[in-house]
Amino acid sequence: MNSTETSSLILHGRRSVRLRDGAVLLAADGVRRRIPVAAIERIDVHGPKGRRLTVVLTGDEPVVYDLRCRSGPAVHEFAKVVRRALPVRDADEPRQDGAGLVFGAVLFLLLGPLLLAGVSFVVVGVAALVF
Repeated sequence: MNSTETSSLILHGRRSVRLRDGAVLLAADGVRRRIPVAAIERIDVHGPKGRRLTVVLTGDEPVVYDLRCRSGPAVHEFAKVVRRALPVRDADEPRQDGAGLVFGAVLFLLLGPLLLAGVSFVVVGVAALVF
């Protein structure tokens, strides 16, 4: 297994992100997204102490995901690994719409209303969406 297939690096912040099986897995605000590396135009590192990671998707109107992390060195290392996994493209090559390649799953936990109603079990649901 090589570094383009998996990464032991997991970045945590208000969102979490990892690289696995040729895709960046991003979890934030109850949504988990699987972003194939073919959908990524570039990865940027910026912000104070280099603790901010930006994933920019391909396309005429690129979608951008921002992640603020605790460790600047971890962000730099993660970006380096993802950049190595990105496909080599010609500057003039037409780009596929990266947002159309992203798979998302909305996770929701119905707990509060059930407890108020006196129900003693928890319902967990998953809804698949394409973003």
